[in-house]
Amino acid sequence: MEKLTKKPVSFGSCGTGHLFKKYYIDGNIAITAGKSGEIGVLSVNLPEAREHQKLNKNEFFVKLYGTGKTMNKPCFDTGLFEKIGEPFSIDYETHFSKFEKWRVKDEK
Repeated sequence: MEKLTKKPVSFGSCGTGHLFKKYYIDGNIAITAGKSGEIGVLSVNLPEAREHQKLNKNEFFVKLYGTGKTMNKPCFDTGLFEKIGEPFSIDYETHFSKFEKWRVKDEK
């Protein structure tokens, strides 16, 4: 686990905490707010997206719905990340879900 922020990030009523870089079991990047993600998780692991969206080194997916509405802006405003490409959707049986691909800056 690697601590990414020097100063804590505020997530409004959800709390304040540092961002950490970890890895999902398949090796994809996981970004959490709080050591154990107690504030939230910025990244989302999307095995379904691999057909359409390939992840390069230091890239990860973020969701544009649900907790993404709380997590994305404060995390992006840290300046640690950059957006890669255009938002995309995955068609689940019950709904379309929108995602973006981000990269950890200075780690290309």
